[in-house]
Amino acid sequence: MAVRDRFVIGSTVWAFALCVEAASAAPQSVGHLAHPVVVTAAGDGVDGSMRSDAGRQRGTVQSSRDANVAARWWVSLDRWGIEARTRYEASIPSSGFLEGLPAAQRMPQPGEIEALVGALDRLTEQPDVEIASQAIIALARTGAVGSAALRERALARFGAADCEGTRAAAIALCIADDPAARAALRWLVDADPAEALSRKRTALAPRDRAFAALALGVISDGADLDRLLDLACSKLADRDLRGLALQGVARLIERDGAARGRALPRLYALLDDARDSRSVRSLMPAVLVRGGERDAVLRVVAALRESTTIVEVRRAAAFALGGVVHCRLTADEDDASVLVAVTTQLLHSARLDRDAGVRQGAIAALDASTAIGAVDALTARAVADFHRHGVADNGVNSADTACRLLAAGRHASRAVAERSALVTGLCQRVSESADPDVRAAAARALGLSLDVAAIDTLRQRLGAEADPAVTAAIIDALGSLHDFPSRGTIERLSLAAVDPRVRIAAARATALLAGPHTVDVLLRAFDAARDERERMAVARALGALGDARALAPLEHIAFDPSRSRVARAQAVLALGLVVDPTAGEGLDALRAGVLASDAPDAVREWLAFERP
Repeated sequence: MAVRDRFVIGSTVWAFALCVEAASAAPQSVGHLAHPVVVTAAGDGVDGSMRSDAGRQRGTVQSSRDANVAARWWVSLDRWGIEARTRYEASIPSSGFLEGLPAAQRMPQPGEIEALVGALDRLTEQPDVEIASQAIIALARTGAVGSAALRERALARFGAADCEGTRAAAIALCIADDPAARAALRWLVDADPAEALSRKRTALAPRDRAFAALALGVISDGADLDRLLDLACSKLADRDLRGLALQGVARLIERDGAARGRALPRLYALLDDARDSRSVRSLMPAVLVRGGERDAVLRVVAALRESTTIVEVRRAAAFALGGVVHCRLTADEDDASVLVAVTTQLLHSARLDRDAGVRQGAIAALDASTAIGAVDALTARAVADFHRHGVADNGVNSADTACRLLAAGRHASRAVAERSALVTGLCQRVSESADPDVRAAAARALGLSLDVAAIDTLRQRLGAEADPAVTAAIIDALGSLHDFPSRGTIERLSLAAVDPRVRIAAARATALLAGPHTVDVLLRAFDAARDERERMAVARALGALGDARALAPLEHIAFDPSRSRVARAQAVLALGLVVDPTAGEGLDALRAGVLASDAPDAVREWLAFERP
């Protein structure tokens, strides 16, 4: 019986299989899918699939490879949603009065959250797949719906006609961390590969197997390691299916030390197999680093160092080593020596590698690997010199400028002794550079520096800047630096700016600088949005704040059949964000093209950035 046919039998079969599995399954702790990795050059939100191959461009990304690396790195650093919620809650007067008048600002009460969960529950039954998918992701994150009911909704979407349903189902099961779903997911993962690849069949089975493999790796244990490895290592399987199976393996070995030891030999063999797909092999550095074993990390360092390693793997290795900071490699002296080795190699690659993609990946990774300070004095001096030269444009390849400036801004936020000199240099680049790309990168770097000394320069440039991309970067920086006197100007720009990049940046900054009238401003901006990307940015800003005043208008839009499908789905996303500011982001990453032609590249970026 075909996989899809199995799903239309009905819920009784599912309930029986899942109950049998639940009887022996023990719950595990798995965190949320969190970070979208598919971005536009200006960091405006999801706009298409991530493409990191040389010569490929997408959406609004600029022509240089540096623009790609710097853009996706910037978005990985720009975690403004949760920060906006924290700031907004702190700004609400505890007295209940604002400047002598009753305060309209307030967070939802328990009864309102309960009603919101009920609304999301009804939205999961909407006929439109995108609206229902956003709702089921948000519902999974609330933790307020019975596990069995959510599981049945999610599993019903496997085998659906639209791929979006399968993606949403996989993410919902990952979030819910429901081991009772394992039997159903194994059923899909074990589908006959020959049948699935037959030209007589649709692409349904490979797609479902791919997302089932992802979900199974997140919610399962070592018992499923071999089936996922077999799928990931099979050269006969679809490469997109192999990519998501590797994502499942990475999640599994991150949690299970015994499984990690068993998996490494096969993962090393896949990394070294010159006859295998280059794109699949390029996933391996991120998988190995995510596991956190010191030998695996050193293997990735060696892959970066060896000039004979294919360039796709070397680029991936450089970028992935930034994930070392998230691993367990900080426990003892041996682990510290590994971190020093990582930092030393990244410095060498960032300066001297002949490939621009390797250099820029190493620059991005260097920031993360030095964040915990596990470097010796000599390496620390070398890192400081590297950033000083980057700001001064001393011997810097022009293709690497944006990444070097962002790295310097991040370093300034941590290195108190060097902060003033770095920020002064960045201010000069914002004010004096003739290249708008350099001015934009320097402005973002100043926002990352967290140094309020940059505010005056940024305000001056906001009034004088003619390039919309630079203006957007300046607005982002002022929001990050808590420049509340600029709130009025930025709120007006969120509604009236001519360029959509400026309006989107202003919506984000408006949330970060939120005041008594911010929700009203953002609701007007949501209605006035000119396109889907802009409305999505405003929806995120509204949802991140979580103010109770936004609930009724957003719910009205979500249920209004006269509204466009996209506007309704974005209102649903905002409602989910009210409950959890990180809701919906995992779905964004998958919707944007994980199963498109660039799937392994997208998965590699997801593995490198997205943390539970």
